[in-house]
Amino acid sequence: MMRHWARIAASMPVLVFVSGCFWGDTVKWTPAQKMIAQVDQSPPEKRPPNWEVTKALMLRHEPEVGSIAPDFTLITNDGKTTITRSKFQANRPLVLVFGSFT
Repeated sequence: MMRHWARIAASMPVLVFVSGCFWGDTVKWTPAQKMIAQVDQSPPEKRPPNWEVTKALMLRHEPEVGSIAPDFTLITNDGKTTITRSKFQANRPLVLVFGSFT
């Protein structure tokens, strides 16, 4: 009887390892989550400044298509003027285009 329990106890680490391997394959990470995990594992001095704020912004949910864009304020290239979405847009449609035009 004791040998039976000893065999079961000896096989437990293998079962835990194998089940962990299968579980790891079922988890789908977004590219942002993968990058966050990599940066979190790096030493604090290698992380970007304000990492916790940046991480929180990366993990927030994107707005639904057709919903009102979150309010934001941008500084113009000359650094002298700011533009706030809610003041600039008023009751007109607003299209945000992101991309490289070089």
